[in-house]
Amino acid sequence: MTVAAVRIERVALTPRQGMLAAGLDLPKPSSVVEGYTLRLEGWAVGSQEEVTSLTVRHGGRPVAEGVAVDRPRPEVATSFENATPDQRCGFSFSLGTLALPTSFEIDLEAQTAAGARFRIGTIGATRDPIESEYSPELQPLVLNALGRSGTTWMASLLGAHPQIGAFEPTAHDARLGTYWATVLQELSQPRSYLTPFAPQGLASRRWWLGDGGVKEPSSPSLEAWLGSRLPVSLASMCQAQIDAFYLANTDVDTEASPAYFVEKFVPRQPALTLLEELYPGSREVILVRDFRDVLCSILAFNRKRGFQAFGRARVTSDAEYVTTNLRNSAQALLERWQTHREDAHLVRYEDLIRDPQGCLRGVLAHLGLAADAETVDAMVARAAERGSPGHRTTDDAHASVGRWKRDLPSQLQAVCEDALGPALTGFGYEPSPPPGGTAGGVDRS
Repeated sequence: MTVAAVRIERVALTPRQGMLAAGLDLPKPSSVVEGYTLRLEGWAVGSQEEVTSLTVRHGGRPVAEGVAVDRPRPEVATSFENATPDQRCGFSFSLGTLALPTSFEIDLEAQTAAGARFRIGTIGATRDPIESEYSPELQPLVLNALGRSGTTWMASLLGAHPQIGAFEPTAHDARLGTYWATVLQELSQPRSYLTPFAPQGLASRRWWLGDGGVKEPSSPSLEAWLGSRLPVSLASMCQAQIDAFYLANTDVDTEASPAYFVEKFVPRQPALTLLEELYPGSREVILVRDFRDVLCSILAFNRKRGFQAFGRARVTSDAEYVTTNLRNSAQALLERWQTHREDAHLVRYEDLIRDPQGCLRGVLAHLGLAADAETVDAMVARAAERGSPGHRTTDDAHASVGRWKRDLPSQLQAVCEDALGPALTGFGYEPSPPPGGTAGGVDRS
């Protein structure tokens, strides 16, 4: 087995005002580390109060939190006026890099006892992609979209192809790919795989994830072996579980060269990056719907079910929901399309309703699957038979496409134009009411 490696390209210390000083002993610039695990060792001294912990962030998202700054570093402490000789200002921990893309930059953030936070350094590196020892029969078909964009109807259509597996899309939001990619990310963290050798907090039901604390074994060779071998074995297991599930529990024809399993994803989903890395043959469809109609569908669906979902419960008004949650989601989807337009296929909800056969022919061509009229017509008919009345909030597409013009109060329309204008324009939607009528078809939102 080829041993993977992490290559350190840049290490920069950037202590800000409020930090007296910080140092990083590992990793060293231009070094190469075997395996998928990165060792970080250093120290941090506060100017006014003691530093107690570290957070590691990637793109603002924490990938390691609550790292203790409690190691004795007397040679450091005695060098500073405000520090005492017995002050514990050192840290030493390992980070599994499968939680990060193959090219990454991470920020180290120090936290004081009073809760103040300061960035103390940045590490830039690349790592080898993970390669499992399992040959999957199915590749992921990523359906990337916001909720209430017609994803259930689209998944039903795609799952009606004999070479695509979809697990009961009108009844379940199956996320097997997301689940197993996340399992791989979590179990390939040193805090988990080192726990059996010095278990802490066995009373905790999550001790095996390192929640009880980790006392790392003093065996560099053992750590290196685990950090190189374990992620590969885990990746193989995860892929085998995905195949087994979809081949046994969907209508994919095992005698007709099964090709894909389709699942819904949302933009900026951390597990998606690892899943696509693990499956070089994966394909992506980005489904977009006029975000004002998405809002109408969310509000109506919440009323229909009697509770606030899709993040609406976290804010106090519909206007606040538009300017925070919906705007951020719309912008994330636009960014996904802008960065993946060379290898992703874009489908508009409005076109899917008007001409499902035409949309499917484009998607199937993108996937390299049969797109003859007989196959496509059968897919539409089969998906229609299954139906999804529980998902609908209007009776037909005349009420579904462009519904925002009658459903949203003028004040909320203005909020939408302000907050969603750039994303609407980026996907080719008119930010102001377009001329003309509405389209026919069946609402499958």
